Amino acid sequence: GQEEYRQLFRKEFELGQKLDSPYIARYYELKDDAEETYILRENVMGCTLEEKLKAAPEYFLTQSNLNRFILQLCQALQHMHERQIVHADLKPQNIMFTHVNNDVKVIDFGFSFADSHTSSVGLSLAFGSPEQKRGEKVDARTDVYALGLLIQHIYKAIGKRMSKRMEALVARCTAEHPNNRFQRTEEVSEALLRPKRLLMKWGVGVSLLVLVVGFGVVFPNTSWGDWVVQEIEWSFSLGDSDFRVNDGLYRYNPEDSTKLSVV
Repeated sequence: GQEEYRQLFRKEFELGQKLDSPYIARYYELKDDAEETYILRENVMGCTLEEKLKAAPEYFLTQSNLNRFILQLCQALQHMHERQIVHADLKPQNIMFTHVNNDVKVIDFGFSFADSHTSSVGLSLAFGSPEQKRGEKVDARTDVYALGLLIQHIYKAIGKRMSKRMEALVARCTAEHPNNRFQRTEEVSEALLRPKRLLMKWGVGVSLLVLVVGFGVVFPNTSWGDWVVQEIEWSFSLGDSDFRVNDGLYRYNPEDSTKLSVV
């Protein structure tokens, strides 16, 4: 009814005004009296993610643009979670893109959870987590789940196939049990950036091979006279720095760069 509608507006404003991130729409004023209830919010000159996918799907065909979207959304969510706020309703209609720089702006906190608001009137089934649908407790991992579904949604909308690395990232985001997901959005960002950082540090496959030979690691089914790397595949579902060479799974130890161990 009308009172429930007013409560949602009050809740959205109360939570929104606590947030100060370049990737979250700013909330300025709430008018709530007998005549009307409304929120004065930052006027985001742009479009929603859903509108962007329909009007300019080619934007996301560039991997750097997609990565930028994911990283900005992760920063917005991290800002919320650090203030004990779970959005709990991430979907393409609640994420906006600015026209000028294509920056993310998260909106709509009507269904959000916080220490001061521990109940919600509903959820969006298409992007809701298993625990939400069961009416169980939600936390930051609930938003991580929705983030994984959003990435899937983008790939489906643009008709692009995910890389194995992205598939592994999404699979971990959308694990059925919260304990099996990334526990924080910072971990998602780190997983997305890590291959680039490691490749910048060690070079591409040839440099990695030289590194391995130098440290005297013998790969299964490969003789010393025939060092051929058939495939290097980053796998985030297994660990921070796991990779495959031929049929062997190895782990780079960031604490000691002179060690590569068999997993």
